[in-house]
Amino acid sequence: MALGIEQHFEDRTQEFERKPEPGPEIAFIVDFLQKLKPKKVMEIGCNWGRELKKLEGQALLYGVDSNEKMVELAKQYVKGKFQKADACCLPYGNSTFGLVYTCGLLSHIPPEKVYEAVTEAVRVSKKYVLFVEYCGTRQSKNNVYNCKKFTWVHDYDRLVSTVNVFAKYNKNVFLGSDLYHVVLLEKPQVQQKEIITEIREESKPKFQIKIGKFEWKLG
Repeated sequence: MALGIEQHFEDRTQEFERKPEPGPEIAFIVDFLQKLKPKKVMEIGCNWGRELKKLEGQALLYGVDSNEKMVELAKQYVKGKFQKADACCLPYGNSTFGLVYTCGLLSHIPPEKVYEAVTEAVRVSKKYVLFVEYCGTRQSKNNVYNCKKFTWVHDYDRLVSTVNVFAKYNKNVFLGSDLYHVVLLEKPQVQQKEIITEIREESKPKFQIKIGKFEWKLG
């Protein structure tokens, strides 16, 4: 598997030289961004920033990737903040970003670790989480086949049901010959309770000192 991952990032490095346009899946990201208007956006698994480039000027952009080379290329290509990080252990605090998204990332995470990646995305999101994930290639309307090597088709409905979020959008969508699962999650917003401080005045002082004609009452 390691060799496959190395080849994947080598292919992405060569892709950076050509800088091809993103696929049709970018339309979902752009559309949701324009409707939701988050101030801070982070992509998990940003590669060299192909999708994030399309979001420049619409929000403060952040990206993480497990490959140092991809992080360096993204810094050259996109106006944003990037760092190396594992999708299952993000270096950010809770509720840091208005929108957190993945595009073709979870499908490359094995089943035994994908739940960790989903919960991390939800944790660092303040409100919205968007997953746009590859699920295979269409042969006919009723037959999905040919998932790529080192790619997994996860049960996204089950994954979403295990975290405390509401699915505002949850559909399988064919983009050309490829099938994608697109799900937009909204985290419940916890309202801060107003803190009321009660001040009580005692009717009698605790101490009374009298020296001659002078008297002090101390609370």
